[in-house]
Amino acid sequence: MRAVLVEPNPLIADALGRQLGMGKIRYDRQDWAGLEELLREQGA
Repeated sequence: MRAVLVEPNPLIADALGRQLGMGKIRYDRQDWAGLEELLREQGA
């Protein structure tokens, strides 16, 4: 499984990322600007 983690707070994002990693879930970490760019690239 792959997920997109959108969290502007680095401490929370790190904690969530560790939890996702423990569940063997690969993820891309983005902030709001990065998410908007990702969505534009995907044509959304």
